[in-house]
Amino acid sequence: MQENSAVPNSRDWWNRCFAEEWDANRGSEQTTHFMQRLLRSVPSTELAWLAAKPRSILDWGCAFGEGVSVLAQRFPQSV
Repeated sequence: MQENSAVPNSRDWWNRCFAEEWDANRGSEQTTHFMQRLLRSVPSTELAWLAAKPRSILDWGCAFGEGVSVLAQRFPQSV
């Protein structure tokens, strides 16, 4: 990342990251990877509960929402 006076994890810092470095650092691929990895760590009983009927699932603070695609594939009847 370029030298930046913005405080790490501040709004300015993230705005610069998304505008200047997101694609170059394959941010979308990273977001997808970490959501897939998260789902692999969820206990099977919890996965079964989530898949049993439509649920509301929140993807909170995950960049541009690439993880939502992973969740939609795993839990197609949920919103």
